[in-house]
Parts: sequence; structure tokens; C-alpha cells
Amino acid sequence: MAALAATAVVAPRIARAEVDLYQATVPVSDSSEAARSAGFSEALRSVAVRASGSLGAASNAAVRQAAANPSRYVQQYSTTGQGLMVGFDREAVDDLLLRAGLPLWPAERPVTLVLLATDTTGARALMDGEPAPERVALDAAAESRGIELLWPHTRIDILAARDRAASGALRELALAAGGSQAQAVLIGVPGGAGVEWQLFHDAGTRADVGSAGEGAHIAADAFAARYATPATRSLSRIEVWVGNVPDLRSYAGLLDYLGSLSMVSELRVEQARRDAVRLGLTMRGDSELLSRIGALDGRLQPAQLAVEDGAAGVDFLYRP
Repeated sequence: MAALAATAVVAPRIARAEVDLYQATVPVSDSSEAARSAGFSEALRSVAVRASGSLGAASNAAVRQAAANPSRYVQQYSTTGQGLMVGFDREAVDDLLLRAGLPLWPAERPVTLVLLATDTTGARALMDGEPAPERVALDAAAESRGIELLWPHTRIDILAARDRAASGALRELALAAGGSQAQAVLIGVPGGAGVEWQLFHDAGTRADVGSAGEGAHIAADAFAARYATPATRSLSRIEVWVGNVPDLRSYAGLLDYLGSLSMVSELRVEQARRDAVRLGLTMRGDSELLSRIGALDGRLQPAQLAVEDGAAGVDFLYRP
């Protein structure tokens, strides 16, 4: 490991959200060049919202100016049954968002289990594949914000689930619903003023009332506040010690994992000692954001949260 540490530099892979953040499909009135140009403009505004996490990005002055002449940002496009599908150049869009004073929301985003009641009693949640107009609205809103939703595969009593979520048992609840990948739970029960939404995730709880689609915006706003931080507006270089790297397999796994994060542009191994390595990361963000992203799947944990021996002197522990 010491020999490898002298030379190892990793060119990262770009992690992708389930929804392609830099691609959008928009309706067009016809196949004319004018309709296509209007479609490019709408798609660019949509992508600005997904990539920044800000719902107001579509009306940002710099974004509106770019949308008036969007062709320079377009990488590919095609006509589908749903309309005009437009793919944009990621670097060009990111540069636009930064010029607009907007943050960049990393592609690694919480997967959210949705428990949406079929009636005001909250007796049962809609299951995966079960048709409902509320589900259509929620899925569409989630796609527009670039977040991934999971629906339960088993019958779930929402009132009981809400108690479990409030107690912090999100992982157990996700497993019970068949959504083991979920890192957040969104619960909705219809009421007199609309759907009563509650979002449970590692940053706390958020509650609001709105339409069916509003649930996705509640979740996206909460996630963006946590992950699309001001630190993403500039590149920084940080050094961290990562422990629990006892062998070459763990070492390779750690480099592969960190190199895959969308916020990391370069990763250099500076030093190795026993079961820890010192890494230099060039990234869009800071160590706090790295900690939050690493906590999503638990593979990178702050060392101060660990209780086992060997945690002293390191910033993070790697969990293969």
C-alpha cells in the first residue's frame, strides 16, 4: 500500500441519478425548427432545476438568457412518443449554473420510499404498480426535480408506519415495505386541505400540506438544502484520513467508491499507514458535504461516530 500511495491518482467515474439530470423530455407542438428551439429552451430550464436543486432556477436571469439561445448547450436530441428528448452537455450546464450563482446538487441523492394513503383513514398505502392519479402526479413531480421514488411491494398500514418513522426506524420500515434501498420515507394522508405530507430522513422531519405532486417538491427542497450547499459553487482541495482499509481489496474498493462520486474531480493517495490512507481530493464541495454524501449508503462514516478500536487519528471509516 505504501508503494501504491506514492503514485495512485484516480480519474473518477460520474455517478448517475436514476433520473438523468442533464436530459429532459418536453412536449412540442410540431416538428418545425421554431417548435424544436422552444423545446430546447424549456428543456434547459428543466435541467437547470434538476441539476441545481432550486425550483427557482428556471426563472434565474442567467438561465433565462441562456434559454433564449440554448443550442450551444445541446449535446443530442431526438423525437419520442412523449415529445422532444434533449440531452445537454454537463460541463456547459454546470458552468451556466455557477455563473447564475446557483449551487450544484450532486448526482448521489436519497432514494425515497413513498407511503401514500388511498383514503383519509390511512389504513393502506398504494403499492408498486397500483394505478392512481395521485401516483402519476407524484412520479412526474419527482422526475422534474431529479429524485428517485420507491413504492412499497407489500401491504403497509400508514398510521403504524408513521409511528415507526417518527421513532427513527427508517431502515426497518424500508425493509418491511420491500424498499431496502430507501434512505428517506415520505408519508402522505389525504385530508380536508389536501394531502398531509411528512418527510423523514437523516436531517430530521419536514411536514406540509399540498397536492399529490407537492410531496415530491417537499422532499426535493429538503434534500437540496442538505446536499446542494454553497460549497458546491467552487472547487476545493481537502485532505482526509480514511481508516478501516486493512488490505488491497479494501484499498481498491475505497478508491473506486470515492472516484465514482460526482462531486470528486480528482483523487490522489498521499500516504498509507497500517489500515488507513491519507487522500487528497479535489472536489466541488467540502468535507461536510462529503460526509453527508458518504452517509447515504453508509460506506463512508465519520470516525467520531465509531466506537471500535482503531478509529483514532482518522476522519472517516470505510465500510465496504
